[in-house]
Amino acid sequence: MLSAACGTPIEARAAIVFVDLDDYNIKQMPTDVHVTTRRRLLGWLRSLPDAASSETVEEIFSRARISTTWRAS
Repeated sequence: MLSAACGTPIEARAAIVFVDLDDYNIKQMPTDVHVTTRRRLLGWLRSLPDAASSETVEEIFSRARISTTWRAS
């Protein structure tokens, strides 16, 4: 829906972030979602490559905040 509203493919990454958990053990990290804690989140986000310019991020954000973006056609 966001891709349609922006007129270009929008990619997103899923994350599960534990807020009040200092540590955890995962036998195998899922391939389609990153699992982390609140304290490790910023490091993970900074490790990701830049995917869009600031202007593009602002445009995507402006479209994402419009409620009609999320209505099925």
